[in-house]
Parts: sequence; C-alpha cells; structure tokens
Amino acid sequence: MPCVFHNFHCLFYDLIMNYCECDIKNKILNLLEDHYNEAKDKPVLNYVPKQKLQKQLRGLLTISGSGDEALYNIIKDIVLPYSNNLQSPMYMGHQVPPVLPLAAALDYVISILNQSLVVSRMSPVMTLVEQELISFLAKKIGYDDQSGGTVTSGGSISNLMGLICARNKYFPDNNLSDAVVLCPEESHYSVGKNSFVAGIKSENVVKISCDDNFKTNIAELERIIIELKSKKLKPFIMFANAGTTSTSTFDNLIRIQEITLKYDIWLHVDAAHGGSLILSEEMKHLINGINQADSLSVDGHKMMFMPSSMGMFFVKDENALKSCFDDIYAHYLYNDTEEIIKLSKYSLQCTKRADAFKLWGCLLAYGTDFFAEKYEYLHKMAKYFYSQVNNNPLFETANEPEFNIICFRYAPKNTNLTSEQLDEINFNLRDIVNNSGQAMITLTSLNDVIYLRVTLTNPLTDKEHLTNLLKYISHSLRGILLNI
Repeated sequence: MPCVFHNFHCLFYDLIMNYCECDIKNKILNLLEDHYNEAKDKPVLNYVPKQKLQKQLRGLLTISGSGDEALYNIIKDIVLPYSNNLQSPMYMGHQVPPVLPLAAALDYVISILNQSLVVSRMSPVMTLVEQELISFLAKKIGYDDQSGGTVTSGGSISNLMGLICARNKYFPDNNLSDAVVLCPEESHYSVGKNSFVAGIKSENVVKISCDDNFKTNIAELERIIIELKSKKLKPFIMFANAGTTSTSTFDNLIRIQEITLKYDIWLHVDAAHGGSLILSEEMKHLINGINQADSLSVDGHKMMFMPSSMGMFFVKDENALKSCFDDIYAHYLYNDTEEIIKLSKYSLQCTKRADAFKLWGCLLAYGTDFFAEKYEYLHKMAKYFYSQVNNNPLFETANEPEFNIICFRYAPKNTNLTSEQLDEINFNLRDIVNNSGQAMITLTSLNDVIYLRVTLTNPLTDKEHLTNLLKYISHSLRGILLNI
C-alpha cells in the first residue's frame, strides 16, 4: 500500500477539497499537495541560520493585517521550504514520524467540527469514538473490562496522569513529605518534571541504575526499595520503560511487576514509544507483562504515524482514574438531568480536542496489521543498519537495537584521541550531517558518552538510504579529522 505514505492526493486532497470554497483555501491545499507529493525526493532540511528566519518573520503582524495572499506567500516561501521534511526517507532524527495522509485529513475534520469532549452533550459522536478507541486498545494491552483511560496531548501528560493516580491512592491526604518516586536512569525527563508538579521533593525522586543494555537493574530496584523503607520513606510509584527515548530499550516488565506487587508500589509503564507494539504479534514479546501494569502511556504521534499531538493514558482499574477528579463540580457543565458521559472527569483538561478520531479512523480504514507490518519492517531496517555500523572499524555501537533506534559513535580502535575529542567529533558530525540537508539524525548521551542516534520512523526508508547515510557520515568525518 505505497500510496498511504507518499501520495498526498489519493487520501487527503480530495477529501479536504470538499470543504473548501474560497480561493485561498484552494491555493494553500494545492500548495500542500505539491509539497507532499515531492517531499520524499526533497532535502531533509534547507538549513538557514535562525537569525535569517527571525528577520523574515519579524514585524509581519499588524493591526490591519496584510491579506491572505501575503499569508499564502509566507507558507510558500518560508514555512514549507525551511521546515523539517519528515516525509523524506533520510529523516532519521527525533521520534516524530511522517504523518499518514488519511490522519491529516481526519485532523482537518476534527478542526472543522471543533467538538469539545468535556461532556457528551457537547460532542455526542466524538465522545463515543474516544471511548471506543480506548476500549479497543485496552483489550490489545490485555486489560479487562474494569480498565479505562483517556486521550492526552502526549507522553508527558500521560506520565503525569499515572503519577496522580498513584498519589491519590497512597496519599489521599496529600501529605507527601515521605513520598518517593522510583524511576530508571533512562527515564524520560518528564518523570522529574511531573514529580515537581505533583509536589514530590526533588531529593525524593530516586533513580535506579541500568545495565549494559540500558534496562532497569532489577536487583538494585529491590535493594533500594528495602533501603528506603528502612528509613521510613514510602516509595509509591515505579516508572518502567517500554521503549526508552535514547535507545528504544524495553525493561523486563514481568520482573519489575513482581517487585512492585511485593512491596505494594504502583507500576506505571512509560510506553510512549514502544506501546504501539500491542498491535504486532511478532514484536509484542518486548512488552510481555504490560497487562499487569497499573497504568501506562502510549503515544499515537510516535509510532502510530498520527499528527501531533495525540497520546493516550490507560489504567488497569478505571476507578483509580475516576476517583482523582470525581469530586470536582462545575454547575455550567454537570447540570443535566439525563445521563451524560463526562470525559472531563477522567482528564486534566476541560476543553479537549477530538484527537481520538484520527487514530480511530485510521485503524478503521487500515486495520491493526497495517501498523504491525510497519513496525516489523522498521525493526528489520534497524538490524540491517546496526550490522553495517558494527562491521565498520571506525564506529562502535551502544547496544543491539530491540526496536527502531540505533546509537553509535565514531570511536576507532587504537586511537590517540581523548574521550573529550571523540565526543566533540561526534557532536560535530551531527551538525554537519543535519545542516547539509542530506539527512537528519540526533545525538544522545549514554553513560556520559556522546552517541549519534538514528531513529527509523519512515516505512519508505530502505537499505539504500541507510547505506548512503553511513557513507555520508564517513565522508563528513574525513573533513573533521583533517582539521584536528
């Protein structure tokens, strides 16, 4: 089904044009159609200094406005040419995928209808769509009918929801002086940020070391729990990873759940990146035990190819979520005599966009196998690239990829370069590659060492693209070494 990822016209243009009457809408949509259909063959980035873009955008907003033709020209001459081209098979940067054209079309439907999922009276259809999506995916997780959840803006808020549910269970009086949050060193940074928001002292966010494969050290987890309890502290939630941000590594959820159950600790799985593997029979072994988690996060705008933003929070016992906000009342919302559905009682948000519709619609149109095939293919490409890098004497890899992220660095054997020099070379390699527009990659720090990071999210990326990436990195490397 190749047109799903690179033929804008077949899935998006016809649907949206039915809504358009004025000339500027038609012109913009024609422009988008051309951009999308040509995107896979265009550079990943047309790099210009930030100052130049700032100069072009500064002072454009006025009291009287400049007209829609001026807006059209800004989109044509600045927005499209200088934005990151996620549709390029050479985009292998952050965990932001190319968007399914159908999902973009459905996103437009969401905007046109502008339903607010506060109470079902305000969104009679979309409220039910969200409930159906959450129920369907909860069953894929392995949860029973007691489970629940809500659509969120993404993993950070979903992780916060898990923290709030756990806090509400163990500290209903909000006396958090002894409350401790546990998380692995490879946790997403939102864990620390959310702990601050939830009222947890920074010194009470305790990080567990990871092993050589960047998985939570199980033995240390139990040892630290025992130690904390001996000090009369109360570890109440453990964040585990199902697809870490840096390396897409998966924790041993079964072993972690055994420990959290033993010590009566809430288990939240950050599966923002890897939770989508519930759709793949071939790969869901990586998330064995996820059905025993008290709660988890999954991002639609990562490996489900949805437009940002679209995340989901799932909870094993719906009452644990409902009880967090059940006492909250607003007379202008909750005043119906007939039964209504109150999604705002399950969410931090009041006004909530109908983002469930775009994923629900794509699942309806394509089925789960469509997504599973993409994950399995991207994993195959990740293993191919890993083998290519591993067989190159100039580079070393951080670990064998479990899913779709490969971390590697320039670090030849028997080099006279210091670790600081190697870090600087790898840092510069990232910038040279990205600023060239030939490809886009990122970097990360693992055990205080800089690694290049390749994230495969585009099903159009093939072996030739990956071979060319490594060739270009090697070519860029020669230029750096000549200046040392």
